[in-house]
Amino acid sequence: MFTGKHNPHGGTLHCDNGRIETLIADYQTSGDVKSLDAIVTLTQARALTLIRFYRTTRYWSKDELLSDVNFKPIKAVDKCDPAKGTAFTFLSCLIQNALHTAVSNARRSSSRHVELGRGPRAVFGHVLLWAAETRFCGSRRPTATSRRIRKGLDGPVKG
Repeated sequence: MFTGKHNPHGGTLHCDNGRIETLIADYQTSGDVKSLDAIVTLTQARALTLIRFYRTTRYWSKDELLSDVNFKPIKAVDKCDPAKGTAFTFLSCLIQNALHTAVSNARRSSSRHVELGRGPRAVFGHVLLWAAETRFCGSRRPTATSRRIRKGLDGPVKG
């Protein structure tokens, strides 16, 4: 149980700063993989706290977000400088950047989503038409497929 100024009755400690700083120093000096594994394991609670705080599960599932978050410390733990700040701050920034990137990618991909219409003039039909017309060496001469798409896919095709 963690007691402090804002939690006099106790609360949960979601990031053991002293332990993580020790593990980062061990990894930077010796390159021990077990230290890196322990760093990733200890950041899970902080990552879950920030996932709940930013409500990022609206965009991705918790497991996918944790996967993205776990990848960041593996690549960036060498860049941690204790003179610039604590391990808590370093890992919090890494987690926030991973979550913000995941949300930005989700929003970007959702804005690119195009509803397909019905009938021969749908977006998909135009893509097929373009692909069929430019398939053979960039020729703009209509092919049987493009004529079929223009006719609505239901009439006989005349050459």
